[in-house]
Amino acid sequence: MAESRQLTTLSLSRRAKDKMKKTKLKTVKDVLSLSYLDVAEVLHMNNKECKQFMDHLFVTCCPKHLTALDMVDTEFKGSIRLGNDQLDALLHGGLQFGTISEFVGPCGVGKTQWCYYASILCFT
Repeated sequence: MAESRQLTTLSLSRRAKDKMKKTKLKTVKDVLSLSYLDVAEVLHMNNKECKQFMDHLFVTCCPKHLTALDMVDTEFKGSIRLGNDQLDALLHGGLQFGTISEFVGPCGVGKTQWCYYASILCFT
């Protein structure tokens, strides 16, 4: 979790790290649990320094905001759709790039044909 990340592991200025050592603030959660004014007071920072510090923490440690549509778009960008809606749904959008998928089943059900079809899709 980003909240339990140690402050010493972040790319902070030497001055900020020195100020951290003099306090009980050890993790990102410790800092984010305080108000903006409390952080400025505890770390003896002016408004500008405190804002830069807090902005750096948020950018470094908080996940990027994603909507459901962003996640769906990301999922389908890195896949080869096989043309069968049920199979594509089982595979979360098709064969995912950078993964290995194994098709198993009895002889004559079309496993090899699916593999040929998928390889053709890679070149189109």
